[in-house]
Amino acid sequence: MISLLLSGLLKFIGYLHSNVLLINDFLLVLLVFGPAILVTIILVFKKFSRF
Repeated sequence: MISLLLSGLLKFIGYLHSNVLLINDFLLVLLVFGPAILVTIILVFKKFSRF
């Protein structure tokens, strides 16, 4: 119930102040693909460090 109220409040604030919440494309790509790239790099380093 608290999460629904919090998300509704944030959506309302975002509707009122939409110019503050603009995210550029590079930041969006970094937020979406950054964790996957980081995990891939860690797995590759773990695999090559065994030799």
